[in-house]
Amino acid sequence: MNFTAEEKRNLIKNLYDIQADYDCSFTRFRVMDILLETGFTQTSGLEEHPVYEEHKSYFQDLSKEDFEFILKDPGRKRGEKNRTAAYWQKESQLLYYDFGSPFWQSSKKEMPTPLTVFDVGERLISMADEKKEKAMIYNWSAFLIHGIFGEPDSPTQAILERIKAIYKKYDFSEYVAIHESLKMGISSWRNDTMAWFLD
Repeated sequence: MNFTAEEKRNLIKNLYDIQADYDCSFTRFRVMDILLETGFTQTSGLEEHPVYEEHKSYFQDLSKEDFEFILKDPGRKRGEKNRTAAYWQKESQLLYYDFGSPFWQSSKKEMPTPLTVFDVGERLISMADEKKEKAMIYNWSAFLIHGIFGEPDSPTQAILERIKAIYKKYDFSEYVAIHESLKMGISSWRNDTMAWFLD
């Protein structure tokens, strides 16, 4: 499965949106090389920030901090219309702008496109299948199945059919889940989707 640069950025954005729903720390710098390579993250010096001159004293003080999130308008309080738009790292002496930030630059006026968790999961499982990465196939299948409550709607069911076809190609009889919450199996409470998926 070949992705364009734009598709890679959008997939990463949606993955971070999914992560934001869970108790995860800020993980960008663990994979910063990938984020920069794909163009998901862009950088600049402090003085190159678009509103530097308007908030010069703020940015000069910021240079002393090891790390800091920067709001769209540093002169106002955080709110629905004034969220994090960049972040600063003293070690690198750089500002970082992620795809979707108002300060992220693109000649194509590229904007994120929201994907459902099942759309994201199918893309990743398909990629993992091409590379024969059993762990990713298992983990994402388990994550998606455990997140279903009630009967899936038609689009979701169609995605699950395609994921099931990939999952059934592999033998997971001796695979050990990385976490208790990602174990595949029929629990004490009724889960028709899990039973169908493993059948």
